[in-house]
Amino acid sequence: MTMLTLAVEPESALRCITRSCTDEWPDGIASLAWKRLVNKFTEEGMMDIVILRKKLEKIKMTSKGDVVKLFEDVYGIETAARQIKGKSIDAQELLNKVVMEAFSHKDYMPSVELLVMKNNIAREALDIEDVEEQMMKIYKITRFN
Repeated sequence: MTMLTLAVEPESALRCITRSCTDEWPDGIASLAWKRLVNKFTEEGMMDIVILRKKLEKIKMTSKGDVVKLFEDVYGIETAARQIKGKSIDAQELLNKVVMEAFSHKDYMPSVELLVMKNNIAREALDIEDVEEQMMKIYKITRFN
């Protein structure tokens, strides 16, 4: 509790800490103080965004290169992020994740890399749908052959 008290600056934050004191815990309960601080000072939905970003980080393409599962997971996070008010996960973050996963797999890396370079040369924005289409072509070829 001492560290929490030293870490907070505004008086309203200090009030969250002093309100966590009880007869049994005269110095306060850190978990209660922390909960009050988070509720008071984080933007609405900010914790949800943090959780979704963690989930996005954990998405990995399987060793078999299951593109359908990869895009299902990424689009699921995109849908959940839209439900949250305020700051959200943007399309560029999702695109970066998909491209990084494509680069980590030997079947998809050359074609996605070529697509990225082509769009950079043409100075066109790359959409996640473009990458999905390219990866699905490769997926169908490798899966059914």
